[in-house]
Amino acid sequence: MERLSVSMQTLNEFIHNPFGQPNKQKYLQYESRYQSFKKNNKIKLVKSLFIDDNYFIHVRVPSESQKGSTHYDVVVQFYTPNKDVRRELTLQHYYVQFFSNSPGFMYKYASLYKLEGYLIEALYNKFQPGMLDVLPDKANKDYELFYDSSIYYACRYLLDNKITCLGKLNLRIFSTKNSTRFFENIQDTESVGLMTDIAKLERSIKQEIGKDTKLSQTEEVKLKTSKNKLFGKEIAKKHENKSRRVTKKRATKGASRTTITKVVGKKSKIIARKTTRHDDE
Repeated sequence: MERLSVSMQTLNEFIHNPFGQPNKQKYLQYESRYQSFKKNNKIKLVKSLFIDDNYFIHVRVPSESQKGSTHYDVVVQFYTPNKDVRRELTLQHYYVQFFSNSPGFMYKYASLYKLEGYLIEALYNKFQPGMLDVLPDKANKDYELFYDSSIYYACRYLLDNKITCLGKLNLRIFSTKNSTRFFENIQDTESVGLMTDIAKLERSIKQEIGKDTKLSQTEEVKLKTSKNKLFGKEIAKKHENKSRRVTKKRATKGASRTTITKVVGKKSKIIARKTTRHDDE
């Protein structure tokens, strides 16, 4: 896998020239989809958090495929090693890292973002154990780096509303000092998968009953019982795996470089090339 020529980007740079690898046709496709999407869907800035000279912005994006029943959590982390930029009243010149719990991002890009230092380190534990340690050989066999729709929509929303969303003073309206609650409010990928399964179950049951038919009391019980069974099984499974889950990491400062470690007979284990650690210049 070839090295990227760009290791850090601002939000605007990322949107128009992602990873220093522009693709005008794909950009125009995503932009067209975004303009259509925002007319019928409400993208929402949930909370912001300032910790250790880093700003985290949590944006909630409705699912395109699971309309009305599922949303995805997108988080953009803003950081800078530049003391002058830190004094500015906007985040527009800060560098960015990302997180999304959408399936598209999870399976196609998450491990690649981690490898290139674009995945938020404090949210590694939101992925199932081992998921970030292997390359997406099936879902993205060419290891193409780009944005998925949830990240694009969240970033465009922030840029569309940059006075409110990227202005440090206005961000105080959405800010919280409780970092634990901020990170707990972001669903892990397993929970998103569970909600997607429940949404599919609801649709299949309603299709059996009839799209335009009002649910009878018996049918409502059937739907509720089926959902509870599925939810119960997944909760039990999560408890069984609890001991293996990675403990939540706190956001840290700084920047460092790392590499891929090859393991003979196994897939490559991925280690982030860059974190947001930085020392004052």
